[in-house]
Amino acid sequence: MITNHISSWTPPPRNWLKCNSDGTWHKDRATSGLGWICKDENGHVIWVGTRAVTKAASSILAKAEALKWGAETMASFGYNNIILESDSLALVRMINGSEEVWTVLQPTIEVIHSTLSHIQSYQVRFSLRGRNKAADRIAKESFTFVSSFLSYILYHYG
Repeated sequence: MITNHISSWTPPPRNWLKCNSDGTWHKDRATSGLGWICKDENGHVIWVGTRAVTKAASSILAKAEALKWGAETMASFGYNNIILESDSLALVRMINGSEEVWTVLQPTIEVIHSTLSHIQSYQVRFSLRGRNKAADRIAKESFTFVSSFLSYILYHYG
């Protein structure tokens, strides 16, 4: 069996958690979907979050909201040593300061920076779309919600 390592999820280092996030947006839908999944170095799922929200103005705004929500959740639970991944290279570059922040994203990125200041050690990384499949699927599942304002955070360990 041949495995495509480029599109496989990679675990974080020992004593770190990795939180992959994604946002879904479609021009014909009234809502956008947010999703994130947090795993440990063994690939065990620790937390999962999915939420349907009022439609974001664009795909990158939905992705930014998903990353923000994942970061806020990890910070509120007191986790340190977090890797946050998104499949939006532009978003990651803006958060990391290597690209000028778009005006429309400024408020969300300010909240992300404020949230990250409460996490002892963190990294914000770009992830190829193939490595972000679980977060993408979780975000898309929010479209099945009856209400546009439901959120689910699920805990699993073991």
